[in-house]
Amino acid sequence: MKTSKNPTERGDAQGGSFAINRRGILMAAIASAAGVASSPAWAAGDTPRLQDLKTLGPDRRVQAIVYRHDIYRVMTADGRSAEFLEANLRFRIDSSAAGPLRGEPVILPTGTIGDRALVFFASPDEIGAFIRRQG
Repeated sequence: MKTSKNPTERGDAQGGSFAINRRGILMAAIASAAGVASSPAWAAGDTPRLQDLKTLGPDRRVQAIVYRHDIYRVMTADGRSAEFLEANLRFRIDSSAAGPLRGEPVILPTGTIGDRALVFFASPDEIGAFIRRQG
């Protein structure tokens, strides 16, 4: 086993992750100081605002979700549909004032290439009732 007095060169996983985290923090600080990257809103004391899910258009309002084998098909109010592998579609609850209307879930993309999404419901009891199993 490699031994070193430098904690960033330790052979164990914990030391390796420490080195990576320290490098990442240093890179972010340099980029921010150089004006290449800006600091996140929460760093300036601002709290991030959540999007009001009630105001989303028909391309985000879910009309139906059909589950077959390992694929979910999500149909939206604008008549379009998209398929997601079960690992790529997540279900969330937002019962806040900014959440979706009861019985009208919404979908938001989360992946960088359109392969992942979140479906927001107003309450937990809507999830099972809304998803239809096929085949």
